[in-house]
Amino acid sequence: MRATTNRSVEIATSLLETCPRNAVLVTADQNLQVLGGVHRVAGRNGTRVVVVDPDAATDAEVDRFDFVSFEENIAIALAVSELCGVNRATAMDGMVAANPDPGVLRIFDVYLGPTRVNLANLFAVNDREPMITAMGRLDGYRTAGTVTIGILNNRLDRERRAIQFADIADNADNADNADNDLDFDRLVTFEAYEKLVTNRLLARG
Repeated sequence: MRATTNRSVEIATSLLETCPRNAVLVTADQNLQVLGGVHRVAGRNGTRVVVVDPDAATDAEVDRFDFVSFEENIAIALAVSELCGVNRATAMDGMVAANPDPGVLRIFDVYLGPTRVNLANLFAVNDREPMITAMGRLDGYRTAGTVTIGILNNRLDRERRAIQFADIADNADNADNADNDLDFDRLVTFEAYEKLVTNRLLARG
């Protein structure tokens, strides 16, 4: 099992500290290890688990948002709405009309002279899996001539995450990089732990 998979289980285990008692827990997670933990904790708390298929949200529903939305989130919200007796159309209308989180994934077109730059705000991403998913949504903006630049902005209270994102962004082709995830042509790092992150990237090639 890869270390990143272990990390997902660790995060899920931590989040399960908030598992409700004698209620309903809705998740779209498909990781069998994670789901095993969810069912175990929920069973102990007398809570029913509803596992939602991420594909339950249609392409047409996803496309209604003016930012890059994720099927899993929409599917969960629709399932919760159904449990509360809210019909699907009303639930979708409400979600689309709601003010989104400031950190939602949006694509901005910026021109630097004649050069067009697609700028994607991924600062709200917290972990490996969401990062990989979010980057996958950007594939349609890339061409054979696209130069992909990653900007790592590191928070002072997130040393472990700074190292993790350095490892995710690293595209070196070596035996120590079994978890190679993304392919950036250039990387820029600043703010806290800049030297630590830079040295980590250089050490991994």
